[in-house]
Amino acid sequence: MLIERVEAYNFRSYAELDFGPGAGLNLVVGENASGKTNLLEAIYLGAYGKGFRGADADLLMWGQSRAELTANFEVGGGVHKTVHVEIRARSKSLFLGNKKLGRRQDLVGQFPVVLSGAWDFDIAAGDPRARRRYIDGLLGLLSPAYLVTLRDYTRALKQRNLLLNEFREASADVLQEKIRPWTESLIGYGALICARREAMTQELQGRVGEFYRMIAGAEQEVEIVYQPNARALEGSYADGLRAAYERAWEKERQRGITLVGPHLDDLVMKVGGVELRRFGSRGEQKTAVLALRVAQVELIAEKRGERPVLLVDDVFSDLD
Repeated sequence: MLIERVEAYNFRSYAELDFGPGAGLNLVVGENASGKTNLLEAIYLGAYGKGFRGADADLLMWGQSRAELTANFEVGGGVHKTVHVEIRARSKSLFLGNKKLGRRQDLVGQFPVVLSGAWDFDIAAGDPRARRRYIDGLLGLLSPAYLVTLRDYTRALKQRNLLLNEFREASADVLQEKIRPWTESLIGYGALICARREAMTQELQGRVGEFYRMIAGAEQEVEIVYQPNARALEGSYADGLRAAYERAWEKERQRGITLVGPHLDDLVMKVGGVELRRFGSRGEQKTAVLALRVAQVELIAEKRGERPVLLVDDVFSDLD
C-alpha cells in the first residue's frame, strides 16, 4: 500500500496540512512540538477513521469547531481509494469515495497501517491488555472475520457479567440457567480466539527473534510464549474452557464476574531466557517492541500480498 497524499484543515496543530510522501522510506524531522506526531495521527485517522490519542474532539485545532481530512491511498493492484473525514466537537462523518460509512469498522483492514511509538512500551512492560491488543490488531488486519468473533465474544462476556452480578443472590440452579447460553457462546467464540492467537504467536516467534537480533546487533535468543487463561485439553480449547468454567464456578458466583476466558490471556516475551516485562532494560524493551512491529509488517505483507505502511514515532529514543 502507498500513501499518495494527506490533506487536513484545523487538525491538531495544523491550520492546513498537505503531505505527499515519496515511495519507500520517509523521515520526518523537526523540533519538539512541531507536529511530527500529529502528522502520523493524520495518516492513521485516514486509515482507521480515528486518532490514536484521546477523543475525536481532541483532533480539532484549538478554538475551531470543525476539522476535515482527506487521505488518498493506493492499495493492492494499483487501486486508488480516498477517505474523507469530517470532525465536529460532538460528531464525526466518514466517507469512502462518495459513500458515507455507517460505522468506523467498515474501514478496518482496508488500509493496512502499523503504528509504533512510546505507547508501545506497554506491550513489553505493561499489563496483559496491551499484549492482547497487539496480537488482536495483527489478526484483525489479516482477517476481518476475527474482529467479528472478538466483538461477539465481548458482547457475550458483557451479558454474562451482567447476569452474574444481577443474580448473584439467587440459587445456584437459577443462576446457572440464566448464564448457560452465554457461557456456551463464550466457549465457542473463546476457543476460536485462543486457537488463532496461539497459531499467530507461533508464526511470530522466528520473525521477532530475527528482527530483534538485527536491530540490537547481538546474538540473543528471543522467545514469545502464548499464555491462555484456560489451557487446551487434548488439543481442544473448547474442552479446556468448559473445564475451567466448571472449576471457577463458585468463585464467579461469589464475585459476580467472569474469571475464565481469552479476555485474561497474556503473551510472555523472553530475551536471553530472561522475562522482558520484569527484568528487561528500557532499551531491550524498545528493541523488542520494534521487532514485534517489523514482524507484524512482514507477516501482513506475506499473507495479504501487500506491504503495509509502518509509522514509527521517535524511533531512536530509549535504544541502548
